Amino acid sequence: MVLNAYNYVMRYTIGPVTENSVWKEIHTSKHNLLLDSLPLGEPISIQVAGLGSDPRIVWSAVVVAYCMF
Repeated sequence: MVLNAYNYVMRYTIGPVTENSVWKEIHTSKHNLLLDSLPLGEPISIQVAGLGSDPRIVWSAVVVAYCMF
């Protein structure tokens, strides 16, 4: 959770982050999110940002996860 955030934006890309990465963004008011239809065994790079009254978007560090089921 991000203090004073009223919405969140999560973005992810399949594979490691490169200059040519294509990000998919999901906006939500919840601080948890379930992704489906991800490729099995592939690395998925994920970032999240909290949105509030400050117009700046500060992205988290990239987390790499693998979908195993």
